[in-house]
Amino acid sequence: MASEDTLIAKLDQLTTRFEEVSAKMNDPEIASNQTLFITLAKEHSQLSKIVTPFRQYKDLLAQIDQANELLADAGDDDEMKAMAKEEIDSLGPQVDEMMEQIKGLLVMGDDQEIVSVVMEIRAGTGGDEAALF
Repeated sequence: MASEDTLIAKLDQLTTRFEEVSAKMNDPEIASNQTLFITLAKEHSQLSKIVTPFRQYKDLLAQIDQANELLADAGDDDEMKAMAKEEIDSLGPQVDEMMEQIKGLLVMGDDQEIVSVVMEIRAGTGGDEAALF
């Protein structure tokens, strides 16, 4: 369990960095510096591949917590208890599957895929109308 806590802490750090990079990319000064912007865009793309599933994982955990609260607050309502228990049982395997997917994304080598492509499109002949894309 301690190793999973360490993993969650690392994923929280990556999420924080992702948000920092996103904020920097929205800064007009950085957006005008193409070299820095491209570097940030690459990092943003790489981080989003891990952060997006991690956010889904956290959403699943929140749904399980809500179902547990519903189960505890159900009192004598057997139908409500059954519904909450069913939701907990269905979300449990999804949480485990999502964590395995995240672990796989963390250990996958960078050389196994193309991480980004930068394409520049320029206007051809034809005046101002040709420059409109």
